[in-house]
Amino acid sequence: MTVTVGTTVQFTGSAVDPEGDSVTYEWIFTGTAVTGTFTANPVSVRFPRQGTVSITLNVTDSNGNRDPTPATLTVTVIGGPGGGGGGPQGP
Repeated sequence: MTVTVGTTVQFTGSAVDPEGDSVTYEWIFTGTAVTGTFTANPVSVRFPRQGTVSITLNVTDSNGNRDPTPATLTVTVIGGPGGGGGGPQGP
């Protein structure tokens, strides 16, 4: 996925526990464009600088069982008009 500096993207996870237990979501953003861990679902994140971000979505049921194959995504943030970059990290 490629976005332009300054873009805000909403990420939404979806999971169903086989036993019907409730689930929680943990989004982990690691990289040069933005970093942080978020537990909201959906979560909106602004990408304030150029770079690459690896995103992992961990889903855990109410018994503490975590999905053994978390979803992952890589986002490349490119400069927009005027070059883009700089600014604080995070949403």
